Amino acid sequence: MVLEHIELDIEYPNFRIEKKPYTFPLTDIKDLLQEWLDFLDI
Repeated sequence: MVLEHIELDIEYPNFRIEKKPYTFPLTDIKDLLQEWLDFLDI
C-alpha cells in the first residue's frame, strides 16, 4: 500500500482526516510522533 497524501483539517484541539465524521485529539498525534522519534533515536 502506498499513501501519497492525505488531507488533515485542524479543528483545534482536534484534527480530522480526509473529511471523516470523527476527529482525533492533537495530543494523540503528538504522542505518536514522539514515539516515532524515540524509535528513530533522534
